[in-house]
Amino acid sequence: MKQWAGLLVMIATLALAVAIVIWNPAAYFQTNLATWGYVGAFFIMFICSATIILPVPGWIGLFVLARYMDPLWLGVVGGFGSALGEITSYVFGRGGKMMIEERHIEVYERTKAWLHKNGLLVIFLFAALPLPVDIVGIAAGATGYPMWKFMAAMIPGKIIKTWIVTFSGSLTVGLF
Repeated sequence: MKQWAGLLVMIATLALAVAIVIWNPAAYFQTNLATWGYVGAFFIMFICSATIILPVPGWIGLFVLARYMDPLWLGVVGGFGSALGEITSYVFGRGGKMMIEERHIEVYERTKAWLHKNGLLVIFLFAALPLPVDIVGIAAGATGYPMWKFMAAMIPGKIIKTWIVTFSGSLTVGLF
């Protein structure tokens, strides 16, 4: 029964990610970003980060918006949206935990011990650097890493990453 529940969680999470990619709200937000402002920045980063494995470039919108808005606040809002969108990879991992086969228990236990020892730093670095954040989100969910710790490391890391994008975008004022 546990395997079916895990499979259903994974299918639902993947369906959400596929629906986001097919609907492509990022394109809508990017064409209407000026009218949406900070709310648009939040949602574009949330939606783009909610896709699992499939990259959706929300950074383009923030880069462009930074020419017209305060890059400091734009980075904070975009970082929060992006961090909250990563919850889908965490939930996907939680569902996948129920499907771990007995022959992989040893690897699972080692990963769990390592992540619980170094989790805050690893999650922060994956969030702040151009690394595949979904992988660490799935691992955190699968190993039962506390969500509040996951988010406590994810939010500042994502804000730093979005600040790099927004401050870079703000430097392009007058170049184009």
